[in-house]
Amino acid sequence: MIARRDRGLEALLAPPKSRPIWMVSFIDTLSLVLSFFILLFSMATPDVERFRQLTATLTHSLGTAGLRLESAPSPGVIAPTAERTQALNLDYLASLLQAQVALEPSLSRVVLQRLADRLVLTLPSDVVFASNQATLTPTAERALFELCALLARLDNRIDVQGHTDPAPIAGGPYGDNWELSIARAVAVRDVLRRSGYQRALVAQGLADTRFAEISGDIPAVLRRQLARRVDVVIYPAAGARS
Repeated sequence: MIARRDRGLEALLAPPKSRPIWMVSFIDTLSLVLSFFILLFSMATPDVERFRQLTATLTHSLGTAGLRLESAPSPGVIAPTAERTQALNLDYLASLLQAQVALEPSLSRVVLQRLADRLVLTLPSDVVFASNQATLTPTAERALFELCALLARLDNRIDVQGHTDPAPIAGGPYGDNWELSIARAVAVRDVLRRSGYQRALVAQGLADTRFAEISGDIPAVLRRQLARRVDVVIYPAAGARS
């Protein structure tokens, strides 16, 4: 009995069996690799601008699929499920449009304005239409189709607004400036539709109602040229599904 107890005590006091030598080397190797990557990360200098653009692009790409947000209802209250989509940042979009316009010589006179609450892409009428007409010239239609292909991927709300100067129409198929301005807005809207834009599109004919907003310090001839235009207005919020 005493001998059996002594053997049990010796087994408890015996040092643990050593681990296989390969496991020690494996753990050391993992530690070295981890240390190497930590060192690389600590020495890296992040490119803030590229990271911002990547974030905006991913936000837009993921937002196009829609994000379902469900809030937990309080006891006795039924909370509706909201579906929201993320529109593309207007500052980032302005840089994309500026680059796209620069690739199209026929759109060299297109003006891009970043206002406080919207982005306005101004198409001078004499660039994209013949005088007193609302049919796009073939050159302008091809260039606009390329430009609208970029806009078609957006979730942002877009309105199309046609403008004219105050001078009465002389000839052509349209009776007055109201008819001409809405016809031109619809022509640009149709290009957006054919390019694949899936959200609601509002085409407005404003005739010369915004003419007074053009500075009076500008020469009269230039004022009239600026008045004859189609504005593609892009908002920061997402548009409704059509």
